[in-house]
Amino acid sequence: MRVREVKIKELIRKYKATNNEKVLVEIIKEISDMVYNYPRVVFNRSKDDCSEFYIYFIEDVKKIIKKYNENLASFNTWFNVVLKSRYINWLNKLSYKRKKQVDIILWEDLTLGTDDKNKEEKLFYNIYLSQQNEKYDSQLSKKLMKIYNKMSLSDIILIKLMYYPIDSSIIEHLTKFLNKSPRECYEIYMKAYKENNLIEKQEILKEKIVDLVYKISKIKKKIKYLKIKNMKSETLEIDKLLKQKERAEKLLNETRRKFYKNLQIIDIKGIQKILGLSKSEIYERVQNIRNFLKQELSDFVR
Repeated sequence: MRVREVKIKELIRKYKATNNEKVLVEIIKEISDMVYNYPRVVFNRSKDDCSEFYIYFIEDVKKIIKKYNENLASFNTWFNVVLKSRYINWLNKLSYKRKKQVDIILWEDLTLGTDDKNKEEKLFYNIYLSQQNEKYDSQLSKKLMKIYNKMSLSDIILIKLMYYPIDSSIIEHLTKFLNKSPRECYEIYMKAYKENNLIEKQEILKEKIVDLVYKISKIKKKIKYLKIKNMKSETLEIDKLLKQKERAEKLLNETRRKFYKNLQIIDIKGIQKILGLSKSEIYERVQNIRNFLKQELSDFVR
């Protein structure tokens, strides 16, 4: 998907200079098809999702357009990144609306055990959610900002690549670390992101968890109903339902485990491509960072 590069740049220059609403309308006309079809073309989402995303995006279009710098990247390249970032934010906003319900589902009857490794998984899940939606835990967000002041540039970059959607600070850090131009860093990041992001996988697992919890809930209600009837003829049906419940609960725990192990924005292979470090070096640094964060954030382990 592309828009007319020369035309859109001309309109944006004119809008920045005049703030003319009629020019903004022309800009919206140029980008509308690309915005509307983005969820469908890239993620195979429904028309309803396309409409909701379009409304979400266009509400903020003035702010978005004014951020474009034609000296940094072509409009189409830049706009694809913006669409991806906004799409992730939109998904997170939808998730936030169901936060209380989904949080209960994700943590209810969790049988991961009490060893340090599983506590670590919970800790880093909370960190991930905080970075995806700052309203989730503003206290934790403030605490993280203080912690970052104690960390080296390379460690901050690793954390941001793992848990933050792309923003100007990531590009700025990469520019210093890689000693490359912002545009080069942006292109390196986007190539690795396209091949190694975990966002879609997380959403699929989350939806599966929610579906399984609802399925188990329905089975429990049916068992309760049959027990209330207290008829001998229902015994076989109850046994059958109990086996279904056991299988669903086993699958639920397995899916939760996968979900907690898949919390990054970009996987290790993607980070390796971006930073040019060996896999073993990244693992060693990540483990050191995790040990440091576990100590600093011990009050936030839930």
